[in-house]
Amino acid sequence: SSVISSSSASSVISSSSPSSVISSSSASSVISSSSASSVISSSSASSVISSSSRSSVISSSSPSSVISSSSPSSVISSSSRSSVISSSSRSSLASSSARSSVASSVAPANCSYVVLNNWGSGFVGAIRITNRSTTAINGWNVNWSYTGSTRLTETWSAQVSGTNPYTASNVVWNGTILPGQTIELGFKGTHSGTAEIPAVRGSVCN
Repeated sequence: SSVISSSSASSVISSSSPSSVISSSSASSVISSSSASSVISSSSASSVISSSSRSSVISSSSPSSVISSSSPSSVISSSSRSSVISSSSRSSLASSSARSSVASSVAPANCSYVVLNNWGSGFVGAIRITNRSTTAINGWNVNWSYTGSTRLTETWSAQVSGTNPYTASNVVWNGTILPGQTIELGFKGTHSGTAEIPAVRGSVCN
């Protein structure tokens, strides 16, 4: 178990202890932790904070902050004037009151659009959602749009709305996607030449 505090002009702090509490008010700080549990706080003029701990609580009031976490569970707070926050945690709560901030979180699923059959003026297609995380997805929705003449005439295994763009959400029996599981929603449509393959977007899509 480690308790580390620094007010040096410049600090480089690294900890792999089972449990770490790290605090720095140095002019410049580089803080890294791979402890099982980490509490990291920095009010340095410039901070670079990285954590791969199983559980992380990270707080920064530095004028400039770069915060990265790959912990399974993260709580990140920044009141820096400029912040870059990145999290690939399974559970993340990121808060920023920075004047300038960039925050990103890796989504839990891969969403792909496939054409299963194409006969010239029509096609059958599907959107496949694969849960690549270690926790179940409970409820999902996706959206997509065509730039050309492609339009849908029939859908199944989802509640679909819109006439381009389209939005689809789960039905009762496929709302939960277990880790490693793939669900598929299908549709039939028309086109004049080429069956377009658009990008699929949604809160669960990577």
